[in-house]
Amino acid sequence: MPPPGSGHKLTRKQIAVLRRWVSQGAPWQKHWAYLVPTRSKLPEGPGLEGVSSPIDRSFGKDEGKGLKPAPTADRATLIRRLSLDLTGLPPTPQQLERF
Repeated sequence: MPPPGSGHKLTRKQIAVLRRWVSQGAPWQKHWAYLVPTRSKLPEGPGLEGVSSPIDRSFGKDEGKGLKPAPTADRATLIRRLSLDLTGLPPTPQQLERF
């Protein structure tokens, strides 16, 4: 609808479309943003027994295609990744030592 005071009016065609829509019961689909989210079922099967992360578990189904998960990173690698993700900079030697 044109805002009040805009000087714009609906055309006869636009009014007819609105009347037809209302006469049909004004149906509309729910927008996806207002739907209650549902939890996806995580894959199960051989090779996923020790996988605790839901993300790793969902990628675990690719193992049958010759893909294997990366080994768990050591602490120095973890602090480096974390620092680069959060600050865009590698950790200082002091931060490495404290971690």
